[in-house]
Amino acid sequence: MKKIILLAVLCTSMVISVGCTKKNETESSGEKEKISYGTEIYDQKKIDKIIKEAQKSKKLSADEAKEYQKSCVENVKAVTDKNEKSTKIILESISKEFGKLLEVTPDNYGEIPAFAQFAIDCTYLDLYMEKDSVKGKAGKLGLDYVSQVLQGKKEYKETLEKFRAFFSEQIEELFGDCFYPGEYVVGKGRMKEGEYVLFTDNTEEGANYMVYSSEYRDKIVFRGTFFYDVILTLDYGEFFELESGCKAVSVDAAGLIDVERGTMFKVGTNLKAGTYRLKVTGNGEGRYLIYPSSRPHEQVKEEKTFKKTGKVTVKKGDYLILEYCHIIP
Repeated sequence: MKKIILLAVLCTSMVISVGCTKKNETESSGEKEKISYGTEIYDQKKIDKIIKEAQKSKKLSADEAKEYQKSCVENVKAVTDKNEKSTKIILESISKEFGKLLEVTPDNYGEIPAFAQFAIDCTYLDLYMEKDSVKGKAGKLGLDYVSQVLQGKKEYKETLEKFRAFFSEQIEELFGDCFYPGEYVVGKGRMKEGEYVLFTDNTEEGANYMVYSSEYRDKIVFRGTFFYDVILTLDYGEFFELESGCKAVSVDAAGLIDVERGTMFKVGTNLKAGTYRLKVTGNGEGRYLIYPSSRPHEQVKEEKTFKKTGKVTVKKGDYLILEYCHIIP
């Protein structure tokens, strides 16, 4: 039974940054490094030992599988809070990592981090969401799959397919204003016409998008590559193509954008009006541009290139674009 509890602790140690709103902190003190997860502190050497032990997959009895899931519940309660932000992060995690579950079998689940991630994510939904809600049902169905994998039951593949189908059918209820990689006809489905912020974590290579005049893809309206965020206005009937590694959120739902990482802001919505100091990233020059809207081919209102540091003043309704620089908090 001890090994089962260690497996659940591994799940927690692997996904705290995904499923938790409490900030993780790493402190170095001599030879011993400690990582803080909520109110619990684990010695890094102990975590390494737990991970090594937990990577030995084995088929469990029904009672052992229940003990595994019980430990997941205890860990989720210890390190997560029930709130809207955590729930969105959990759903994003499931959507992003789902494809990796296709590689999971009862013989290798301990070697695939996505399985531990999924177990914790579904535990959160089953624990905190209403049982009859879409999110609650998704959590229950996901945990059925987890239990079947742990016990080596052959129907685990069928249950995973049921989960995929349910998740896809209920995508609007689950995600609301959030859109993931795919193709959308604006105004003829979930995606309504309006302004959207595109985000990506791939700040090295960037992420791509494409907008066509119609679903027939006969004319490109605009396209681009961005390295953290970009704001677009999409009109009715346009065909929007969002590549992997990014997501789109309505500009109002996006809220304030991280000033140290942000590359485009709608002033008054994603950035407060005012004067900001800017710092160049790298050894070259930085530049800012101010536009009157987020549609392409607009005439720039103001732009300036500078070295090391600069300053910009923006007012409500401006669209600020930063190149090779960031706002100093």
